[in-house]
Amino acid sequence: MTTLATHACSRPRAGESVNGDAVLVRRERGRALVAVIDALGHGPVAHAVAQKAVQLLGATPLTVGPASLIEALHAALRGSRGAAATLVVIEDGHLRGCGVGNVEVRTPGAASPIVLSRGVLGGAAIRARAFEARLSAGERFALFTDGITRRLDLRSVRDLPLVTACEDLFARFAQDIDDATLVVGEITS
Repeated sequence: MTTLATHACSRPRAGESVNGDAVLVRRERGRALVAVIDALGHGPVAHAVAQKAVQLLGATPLTVGPASLIEALHAALRGSRGAAATLVVIEDGHLRGCGVGNVEVRTPGAASPIVLSRGVLGGAAIRARAFEARLSAGERFALFTDGITRRLDLRSVRDLPLVTACEDLFARFAQDIDDATLVVGEITS
């Protein structure tokens, strides 16, 4: 069974009191779900959309695949302003995921590229494409919203403890012009 450690840093856009980004980390029967949601826009309405997504993901069994989780989110967010989201399910050293929109994933050890689907959850039709990577003990991955610059490089903090690595990356790459969220995960066994 794979053991996972995570740390998240998140803050609302400068001038906002609530965050339109959200994080969910959940474990169920040997599986772990890590999800990052970025509701469109900022402020209270975006915050409500992100929280609705977290509630759905918190109540959906992890026995369904990542693409099915994304499709459920898409249906649940219809009629809202919508969101971008990426989620990964980790089980037995496999990272299986799916994402729609611009919530990025970095896995330096992945053998194949991760391709996210275009679109907005809750908006027009989407084509959810799943991806997979094999991760060994000690390998890290990151999920982050567009409030973090794409220059983020996990390799630059590989020798730092997980919490310090996440906080260092957040301090260097978070932008004040948007809500910003970063989750760093590490396979510990």
